[in-house]
Amino acid sequence: MTRRLRWEGPPARWIEGSPIGNGRLGAMILAGTDGLHLQVNDGTVWSGAPDAWRAELHALVRAGADPAALEEVRRAVREDRLADADRMLRAFEGTYSQEFLPYVDLRTRFSAAGAALAFEGRTLDLEDAVYTDRIANDLVSVTRRVWASRPDDALQVELAADGGRFDVSLELTTRLRRRSLRVEPGGLELGVELPLDGAPLHETDVAPFRWAGDPARPGHPADGVVDGWENVAAAVTAVTTDGQQTVVGDRLEITGATTVRLALASSTAAEDWFRDRSSVPGLDRHLERATARARVAVARGAEDALARHVADVRPLLTAASLRLAGTPEVVVVDRLTADDDQAAIAPALFQYGRYLLVSASRPGGPAVNLQGLWNDDLRPPWSSNYTTNINVPMHYWAAETTGLGETVEPLVHLVEVMAETGAIAAEALYGARGWVGHHNTDLWGWPLPVGRGHGDPAWAVWMTGGTWLTTHLMEHYRFTLDSRWLRDRAWPILHGAAAFALDWLLDEGGPWLVTNPSTSPENHFVHGDGVAAIDRATAIDRALIAQVLDDLVEAAAVLGHEEDDVVDRARRAVPRIEPDAVGADGRIREWHVDRDDPNPAHGHFSALVGLYPLGRIDADRDPALAAAAAAFVSGRAHPAEGWPWTWSIALRARLRDGAGAEAILRSTFLPPDGDPELRGAERWAWGGLVPTFLRAHPPFQVDVSLGLPAALAELLLQSHSGELVLLPALPPSWGEGSVRGLRARGGITVDLTWDGGALTSATLTRTAGSGDVVVRLDEGRIRVPLDAGEEVTLDADAFLRLAG
Repeated sequence: MTRRLRWEGPPARWIEGSPIGNGRLGAMILAGTDGLHLQVNDGTVWSGAPDAWRAELHALVRAGADPAALEEVRRAVREDRLADADRMLRAFEGTYSQEFLPYVDLRTRFSAAGAALAFEGRTLDLEDAVYTDRIANDLVSVTRRVWASRPDDALQVELAADGGRFDVSLELTTRLRRRSLRVEPGGLELGVELPLDGAPLHETDVAPFRWAGDPARPGHPADGVVDGWENVAAAVTAVTTDGQQTVVGDRLEITGATTVRLALASSTAAEDWFRDRSSVPGLDRHLERATARARVAVARGAEDALARHVADVRPLLTAASLRLAGTPEVVVVDRLTADDDQAAIAPALFQYGRYLLVSASRPGGPAVNLQGLWNDDLRPPWSSNYTTNINVPMHYWAAETTGLGETVEPLVHLVEVMAETGAIAAEALYGARGWVGHHNTDLWGWPLPVGRGHGDPAWAVWMTGGTWLTTHLMEHYRFTLDSRWLRDRAWPILHGAAAFALDWLLDEGGPWLVTNPSTSPENHFVHGDGVAAIDRATAIDRALIAQVLDDLVEAAAVLGHEEDDVVDRARRAVPRIEPDAVGADGRIREWHVDRDDPNPAHGHFSALVGLYPLGRIDADRDPALAAAAAAFVSGRAHPAEGWPWTWSIALRARLRDGAGAEAILRSTFLPPDGDPELRGAERWAWGGLVPTFLRAHPPFQVDVSLGLPAALAELLLQSHSGELVLLPALPPSWGEGSVRGLRARGGITVDLTWDGGALTSATLTRTAGSGDVVVRLDEGRIRVPLDAGEEVTLDADAFLRLAG
């Protein structure tokens, strides 16, 4: 497997840095001979305030967004007055979700006697989650190590000289509002104020930020509500060294050192609200807490602190691995060319995606946002928020299948917050029970449509975002078989999501229950002389609602809740939800009826959510639907375009099309055709890998990298159909290799080896549950009894013999 990524040169810009994180506190490391720059993010550093959305909701209702107005929208849709429906539906749009913000910058500037320092390369260890580089001249060599420790809740830096001494200055700054700064021997303490409102880039008529004390703005009903909230944070860097420490202005100067240890810790008001809806009052208390964390972390000493960090993170990062013939242990990223073999790149991307997920999502921290845990932009694209129509789901696709189930906890926490806020919105706006989640949300659980009344409903109004996120909960149970978790955490959320789905379904006199209004995320269809976005019962709505209702029925059977009224209604509703259908063009039908597509290469594969990730379409059980799905994939986005690239590989895998998946995968090996900082319409015309090994969207989003390990895992193992299917879509060039630690539904871990494109061995280990496991290889099937704690290894001959 690939253990490390290496770069020979320093990063030229932010996106070429090296990301680290402990699930809440992270940094992009920008290193050169002159210094080490940690651009620091804290997952709880968002604009906004708790409960500000309530004033927005009340304003919408006062303006007429209520169940009666919803009925008028529905009538317009039924009568095909879609322009009227569009206009009326915009009355349900609130303002916008809040922004994930850059936090602080820790800069260290180096100098040493002798010749100019030279950069000798940097590595990122994907098993130990440690960054290392070295700078040197004729008199001294300085090794710099950085890691994000979850046990110590701090970023840790070690600077160690060999053969001489060095000088370094330390500076801690923020591009937010600085409330306080103290620099003294032993550390730097920075108090930060965060804005009470942050407007997205596309809202060009709104001031970027509103701060405490700013006057209220017309049309922003939440302004008067949030003034009582003190959105503050504290970042503290503790320092130990054998050098001489001197304060010079806002800098801490260290001279004549052979070793320097730094620990940067953080405390925020939002951190407390996020954890238990409380808040530590006042900035002073946050400075005290951050200082205590930093001092404890730095006092451990480098080796003890590093050992604690590695003991925490290595079991996750080594839980699964992929190896192809010729896979190097170290991939030198800035030497890769378009001619490099997949053996070098595919396993590295597999492990790097897993590394990023572990770095950005751990229990106790927030869920992964659009940029993971790494954002350097005060006004990030799409607010770097939580976008539910593909991005948040894709972030967690690899969690279960590649042995990172614990990283799902922050997603569950996010959905719990959404369920609280969404229950109030569902009743007020739609007269519905349960809870609703729309297209966007944020740390505070924003539960409303966005768009400020002028947003196109194609992207501003979508009522099944929470439904999609809820499907992850039952999937977590299927992999773990943890019935206590299902009862205590998943059931209340699932029950509420199903209750809303049942109220959202309508009997309009036809054979099928429908959703109305209904959109297919960010897409349109030809209507009259123009285009429209509002329909009834789009494919994605039908699939997601049917899935969450099936999930509720399944959970009820496990927990003994079959007599529940919502469960009974779900059981009766599912057969009345129209299944996926083939349109006149031979593709899966995206809309309620056949519609002309103004943009056949549109990026979203929303109509195929039933194929992947839900598994409601199966290539063996539904060959006609599978063929229609394949036609849909072939006609959609250019494979190099951002997250559709990852989704298209996963879809090809589910279609058992290893050659098609490989062709799409190869497209990323080509260097980008443009500048990652490019803006404007042409930015979507290219893709590729930037020198960070991150995907060029642009702009940068982390979904592509996080989703890819799941797509690669689907090429090698599938379990959504109730069987363990081995090597279902092995790419032709992957002739020899192995994968270890993949997870299958039913509490099973699977290791596979193959040669000449054929299976040589399969080891199945049961971690939960008991009973027979149906294992499939090509067209052969065998039934293997396997109880918890048991392991069985099958070679190809034994498989063929048992299959008869």
